[in-house]
Amino acid sequence: MTTQPPDWPDFTGPELCRLQAHELVALLKKGEVSPRDCLDAAFARIEAVEPAINAMPTTCPERAYAAADNLDGDADQPGWLAGLPLGIKDLNPVAGVRTTFGTRAFADFVPDKSDPLVARIEARGGIVAGKTNTPEMGAGANTFNAVFGATLNPWDTVLNPGGSSGGAAAGLDRDALETLGFFPTSFGLRLRSAEIKQNGTESDAGAGPLVDDDDVMVLAGDDDPDENCLALGEE
Repeated sequence: MTTQPPDWPDFTGPELCRLQAHELVALLKKGEVSPRDCLDAAFARIEAVEPAINAMPTTCPERAYAAADNLDGDADQPGWLAGLPLGIKDLNPVAGVRTTFGTRAFADFVPDKSDPLVARIEARGGIVAGKTNTPEMGAGANTFNAVFGATLNPWDTVLNPGGSSGGAAAGLDRDALETLGFFPTSFGLRLRSAEIKQNGTESDAGAGPLVDDDDVMVLAGDDDPDENCLALGEE
């Protein structure tokens, strides 16, 4: 279990929320906890902290629990996430879940198809719990928009957590759940734009690799909608 610095305030959330992603995945693979246990903990933590920080304005519990009940995969599969709850930045469409891009123009948009990043995560056993807040179209160094308002800094709610992944940062800091967004990537890895998908809000931005303990690129693969993307192995 992760040990927090001695000067940090005591953690008051569910014990599962104290774990780092790789620790939780290890427990899930061993069957010591279930995906439903993890979702229960994640949603309890979100309910407790969300009113104060506005990090994840959209949640999808029914979809998440259905995914947990139908999870099927091999614990020995490289990169298998085994039911790890995740938050997806509100710039990446998730099928059946309100996706606003932080703009009134898409305030009621519900996509019928997920972004390739999301589809790849779910194929590897990740479970989407909700969407994290972002500046309008991801363009801004502070996280606020006309749809959901401002995300607040968990350490001082007078302040903003920055952007454009302010919702992701605030949610992760409050141990609500692991978060994935457009960029920077969840593990701080950044590839050259020629090596990553480019059909997004910025020409040099992209969704980079989520890497497990064996350095397996969970998100590696073809991006069919992107004509600039070469299939793996092509030059």
